[in-house]
Amino acid sequence: MAGTHWNEGEHVEVVDSAGTKFSGTVEQVAPEIGAAWIREDALGERRLVLTDELVAPD
Repeated sequence: MAGTHWNEGEHVEVVDSAGTKFSGTVEQVAPEIGAAWIREDALGERRLVLTDELVAPD
C-alpha cells in the first residue's frame, strides 16, 4: 500500500505482509521514509509500521 498517507491521531486498521492484523492510533508519521508509529489498541504498545509492507485488507 505504497502512498498510504496517515495523520497523527487517526485510528487505523492494517494488515502487514505476514497477514497480521492490528489496529491503533497513529502517534507519529515519517512520510519521507514511508513509516509511522502506531499505538496498538490490544496491547497499548507502540509499533513501527512501514507503509510499503502493508497489504490491502480483505
